[in-house]
Amino acid sequence: MTEEKKIVRIGYQIAWELVRNYLTPWPPPNPLSRPVKGWHHRLDREFDKKFKILNENCKAPNIILDGEYSLAPELQAEASRQRADIEAKHRRNSPHAILSQEPNWHAAAVNLHVESLDFASVSALREVGQRPEILSACAVIICREKKEILLQQRAPDVATYPRHLHTLGGAFIPTVAGTEDPDRGGALITILREVLEESQMGLSADDRPHLMISKELTTGFIQLVFLGFNVSVDTMDRGSGNWEGELERIPFRNLPKILREQNWVPSGKAQVLAWLALGAPNAGIRPRFDGQSPKQLFDSLVES
Repeated sequence: MTEEKKIVRIGYQIAWELVRNYLTPWPPPNPLSRPVKGWHHRLDREFDKKFKILNENCKAPNIILDGEYSLAPELQAEASRQRADIEAKHRRNSPHAILSQEPNWHAAAVNLHVESLDFASVSALREVGQRPEILSACAVIICREKKEILLQQRAPDVATYPRHLHTLGGAFIPTVAGTEDPDRGGALITILREVLEESQMGLSADDRPHLMISKELTTGFIQLVFLGFNVSVDTMDRGSGNWEGELERIPFRNLPKILREQNWVPSGKAQVLAWLALGAPNAGIRPRFDGQSPKQLFDSLVES
């Protein structure tokens, strides 16, 4: 084969990968990368006693509301105090969902049975040292065109991990009487709503990144994690934070330094590392992070 024909053939291959990467409605993996072997076990060891992956690749789970959580009588006074404090700060005392039974995490369709309780009750449980298993959704959000990842610098007065770097997300809102905006569509609706609240940015409901389920062992949060939502430059430019924290737009070239040096929420750092382990889904062809491939960066930060 002549040199000229080789160049043409390579050009066709690159063009085809670009078409697949940018026009396929379901977000494709990086076509030139495979997941790091055993990545989920490595992350569990790396974040021992802080974070655990419950299902590394799953469909959206079924969320089944079993009724209302019964708070212990001795915690009622503390819950009332928490409600007064929330009202004084002019914040919402939103309904939350707590696991009511242990799921089969590796079932083909994971069923999450939950009971509802307000945020004041969640805070009361935490005040006595409990770690309630509250259902939440998180997302690794990127802008492929700008080669940036979007993170949140948490505010000084949030309930968990103040002044730490995290991915965007928040608690699932169950459908109970008086709820204004319940998450009837499950985890996807939760993350669309939370990202809109925390960043004023809209994600596409047609964009379905890789989904994993994890647990933040230090707080009890059950996290439904979307790994690799892509947004346009215009959407990224419109973003702004809220009372929960300020937005941080991190160029891909700066991510290695940020992962090594910043004060992270452990689960947020683990989620970004999981995204890298999968080949940085939705980040385009051959994404580089200060010269390193996603696998190289993951391997440099997580012991094998």
